[in-house]
Amino acid sequence: MSLLSRERFSKSLLAYKKGEPALFRVYSCKTDSATMQAIFNGRVLAESDDIVKVDGNPYFPREAMNTEFYRESSLTTACGWKGTARYWDVVVGDEEISNAVWAYDTPKPDAEKIRERFAFYPGKGVTLV
Repeated sequence: MSLLSRERFSKSLLAYKKGEPALFRVYSCKTDSATMQAIFNGRVLAESDDIVKVDGNPYFPREAMNTEFYRESSLTTACGWKGTARYWDVVVGDEEISNAVWAYDTPKPDAEKIRERFAFYPGKGVTLV
């Protein structure tokens, strides 16, 4: 990562405050030790007390996945500061949610805390408790 000059940083900060494109992104990332579950159709898809929240999304550790409920998807998306995400479908019995889960297998340096973690797409039917 290259260092910004004081002038470029000041211009970028002013642009950010005005809502214009800036050279950096402000994001939140915190660890939560409360146990969280992801539930769909009465089944626990994931459960952990090792949660990292980034921009309001809880990321579970990969080992918390109950793998019987996931099917790999071909969808990938790119985030400017996190990297490339890959997706899974959730399948419980006859019920299915496409592209409901994502992860950054090789995140960019600013998102290193979510390596080997996954999150659930809000509003698709998975309940987080």
